[in-house]
Amino acid sequence: MRRVLIWIVRTVAFIGCIAVVIWAGFLTIDLIGKHRIKTIAERAPSAYIKEQAPKLILDHVRIIDGTGAAPLEDQAIAIEAGKISYAGPRSQQPQIPGAKG
Repeated sequence: MRRVLIWIVRTVAFIGCIAVVIWAGFLTIDLIGKHRIKTIAERAPSAYIKEQAPKLILDHVRIIDGTGAAPLEDQAIAIEAGKISYAGPRSQQPQIPGAKG
């Protein structure tokens, strides 16, 4: 009878230890998640800007065409309805009425 009681106590202690280890693991995961959320919340605002204007002119930009040619400096880009309608020299930029620049 005594051996059975010792076996039961050891089993309960073992299960208790496993439960504590699992609880500590979940607590650690929770703390890491909270730390990540806090880190994201404290980040500086993005350098990118979302613009909702239907017509937009980007002025004084550098255009890199991806062909290996030299970048074009001091250019203009016109965007209408979410699509680029003009990209080139500012001197030849078309006048787009109602465009935000």
